[in-house]
Amino acid sequence: MTRFIPFLICLFVTPGSAFAQERVTDTELRAAYCLGVVRAQAEWIRGDLVKTALAGKQIVERESRLFDYLSAKGFLNGRETAGISMGIIRGKNDLAQCRSDPVKLACQAACPKIGDGSDIVSTTKSLECTGRCVDKSDVCKRTKGCLHDFLPF
Repeated sequence: MTRFIPFLICLFVTPGSAFAQERVTDTELRAAYCLGVVRAQAEWIRGDLVKTALAGKQIVERESRLFDYLSAKGFLNGRETAGISMGIIRGKNDLAQCRSDPVKLACQAACPKIGDGSDIVSTTKSLECTGRCVDKSDVCKRTKGCLHDFLPF
């Protein structure tokens, strides 16, 4: 009987320890998802000078912060797990789906058009209207959550 005690200890302790090392937290999954969203945004604005000038710096900073967070946690350089990879892919796919969401597009079509940008009041009203349209789409609401700072460090 005493020979089985070390076996039982190994059986119950070792798998738990191995699992704990690879467990991915909700914050890490959200960071992976948002990294996918931000990378897709960066691809989307690349080549468009107006969009790049307006949002390029912010997107690059957000991508860098998410990448650094996941790297500091050991992901992206050795501790790669399926959950992190799936989160990145899901974020990229959700942003693509948000861009073509029929509910959001129909809402935005009803918004006032932005002119040449010289009339600040009409530009602001148009941007506010199109921003509200994002909240009408579930997939767009998920990607919009990546705009908030949620990382612990």
